[in-house]
Amino acid sequence: MLLNVLLLLVAFAIPIVYGYSILCNFLRFACHIYFRKITVFGINNLPREGPVVLCPNHPNMFIDALLVITECTRMGRAPYAWAKASLFKNPIVAKILGALGAVPVFRPPKPTGLQDIDSDKTPEEIAEATRMMFKNTWNVLAKGNLVVLFPEGTSYTLPRMLNLRTGVMRVATGFVKEHDAPITIVPLGLTYFNKDHFRSEVTLEFGTPMVIDQASISSEAFMADEHAEVKRLTELLQERMHRVTLNGNDFASFRIARMIRRLYVGGPLNPKDDVHFTQQLIDLVEGKLTTKETEQVVLNQLKADIVAYQAKLDELRIKDADLLVSMENESIFYLVMERLCYLIILLPLAMPGVIINFPLYIISRKLNHLAGFTESKSMFKLFGAIVMVPLQWVFLIGVSWYFYGSTTAYVVSIALPVCLYSHIRMLEESRTIMENVWHLGNIATRKDRVNKLREERATLASTVKAFVDTLVKDPIIESVKKALSPVHSGQTLRKRTKSRTDLLFT
Repeated sequence: MLLNVLLLLVAFAIPIVYGYSILCNFLRFACHIYFRKITVFGINNLPREGPVVLCPNHPNMFIDALLVITECTRMGRAPYAWAKASLFKNPIVAKILGALGAVPVFRPPKPTGLQDIDSDKTPEEIAEATRMMFKNTWNVLAKGNLVVLFPEGTSYTLPRMLNLRTGVMRVATGFVKEHDAPITIVPLGLTYFNKDHFRSEVTLEFGTPMVIDQASISSEAFMADEHAEVKRLTELLQERMHRVTLNGNDFASFRIARMIRRLYVGGPLNPKDDVHFTQQLIDLVEGKLTTKETEQVVLNQLKADIVAYQAKLDELRIKDADLLVSMENESIFYLVMERLCYLIILLPLAMPGVIINFPLYIISRKLNHLAGFTESKSMFKLFGAIVMVPLQWVFLIGVSWYFYGSTTAYVVSIALPVCLYSHIRMLEESRTIMENVWHLGNIATRKDRVNKLREERATLASTVKAFVDTLVKDPIIESVKKALSPVHSGQTLRKRTKSRTDLLFT
């Protein structure tokens, strides 16, 4: 009896003592299940102690917050955060946000554009809540904590960042005035590759920090016009955030820049170099790097040629990387049969997990349709899985225990995560094989057109290389050149690689 009581006390004590750590690790695990790869750069730019305001861009709603909070916690900096008050209306989300140290932000109703209606409070009530929010934030920072603030104020699906609001700098300058201590502001860039797709990729890059101190708030400019100086500091922060994010005028520029990147490199790059090099190419496509009229003429023709080249790829339903694959000394028929046989072997291995998780797929598809914005889809999918998978597992383990005993329940508790992981991996592999089979079929039936397009690609790649080498002067070009390798000769039909640039930067 006493032992049971002690075990019960321990069971209650563990969540109380280690609840935050358990929750963060669980959410981090969920993020790593949803994303195939999460890459973090520039962690040395994040101070290990002292007050810090971390400023990420905000393209993927609550997923952004989850990634930032879990990665910061992993690095030993458990963060606090602001969150719009409307999120707290959902009791489940409110509990999670509260556990993660979130503070509600009440904003005046502005039902236009990208704004959200966060509160039905009066302007006076919102003003008072805002004053308390700032004061509470300063107190948190005074204890040497890290606070995550999204300076754009709302999430979006656009080819560029939104203009920053002044809230971050108001917090920073107010903290220095209130506590007479410096504060560090660190920009953070989140770059998603197909952000609303399951098993996609994301990179996080910590940028060059800013320090706001007594000298900042004692300057003549600040003393003369505090509002204007806060705005100037906000613009400086925005400039630093642009260095670790992708920004363009439209998605058409992104698509052309991605094709130029593929033609120039021909293979995979380090994700950090990939993002920075792509930004240089976006600037090139938008004419920001051209200084002469003749260069602009060449650029316009190059863009037209790339659009035409992409149209031919789309017509043949192949990718640019497919043209780098050597077809010599390969039997397409035998390779197709080999892929199909491999697929037949893999699919049964995935079936137990597919059957068990089939209801989750149905619910996830429904949630995907309910999501009003692209940036909402990942949030709906991930939170649906976070809630439904544990409930499903508890139900199945409980049923096994009730009908078949504890031994069966233990076996089921081990089998469920194994089935989940194995069926995800098998489905990924099966999808790749299906893509390869489709590719091989196209090659077999349209060989002459593919060969002609390969020659066109070689000519276009030569033009791209000369143009990029002439106009892109950023140091990133040297890193890219070092990464160039003879991928053309390394790929065969049997070992066809998938390029990250086939995915959409968002």
